[in-house]
Amino acid sequence: MRGLRPAWWVGMALAAACASVAFAQSESVEFPAGTAPAELTPWLKRNTDLELATIIAITPTAVTGVLSSISTPAGPTIRQVNLRSESISRADFERSQVLSWTSVIEVDCQARKARLGRTMSYRLRNLVGDGRETVAANPAWITPIPGGPADRVMLKVCDGKTINPLTGAGVRVAVAKPPAQAPTAQIAPPPLSKAAVAPAPKPAAPAPKPTVPPPPKPTAPKSKPVAPGKVLIQVAATGSEADAKRALAEVQKRRAPPAGVSSRVERTVVEGRTFYRAQFVGFASEADARAYCKAASPGCLVC
Repeated sequence: MRGLRPAWWVGMALAAACASVAFAQSESVEFPAGTAPAELTPWLKRNTDLELATIIAITPTAVTGVLSSISTPAGPTIRQVNLRSESISRADFERSQVLSWTSVIEVDCQARKARLGRTMSYRLRNLVGDGRETVAANPAWITPIPGGPADRVMLKVCDGKTINPLTGAGVRVAVAKPPAQAPTAQIAPPPLSKAAVAPAPKPAAPAPKPTVPPPPKPTAPKSKPVAPGKVLIQVAATGSEADAKRALAEVQKRRAPPAGVSSRVERTVVEGRTFYRAQFVGFASEADARAYCKAASPGCLVC
């Protein structure tokens, strides 16, 4: 029939329209001019809520900080670290359409190994939007690449050494040592005079030395516990307050939160746009939050 265009032409037209929209969106996103600290620091403050003190690695495509670090039931030397990254490469964003992501790394401080957990990616800055799993967890333990994010995590968590890539300075956490016991003063008796006729009196028996208990053995530092009721999770971040409330209702319908946990919608502004974060607050521990988060929503994030 005349006037009807082939289906393939319509498909190509839709694809071209989508591509033009994606290109326009990428042009509106701000990226740093370079990876030098003088260029990254003001850009981070304008575009992200990453705390500068948490940043551990800067690569040509991303800047990464530590979101949290917790112990695991696997053993006292194994810790789970949640990382938070923001894209700093326009070319990488145009390829992946991802601006921010969170990933999990487990480190074995004794074996000096690490294994990668899943990565959840977000279309907007600051983990805003519906998260999707882009990298699955890998059960294999690997040796971290020197200078890479996993290596920096191990230095920070296992060795107490933080390397700030924005300043290039390394600061080692001092470990307190028990004070050394002062040596007992030894006083030599005076020499005998050759002119003395009478034998010198026998010296008095020395007083017994006081018993000094051995200094306590240093113990491994324990992770600072999270105050009860302070842990929160985020199940969605949308551009509508009604959508955020709807996400909270769906999660509550799927699984009721524990006692003492309440829901809330937090308003935030990113790059001039307003978003609403659907959150549950008041978990007694990070373990409780992770357990509920796992069952509540695939894009859930422990904050």
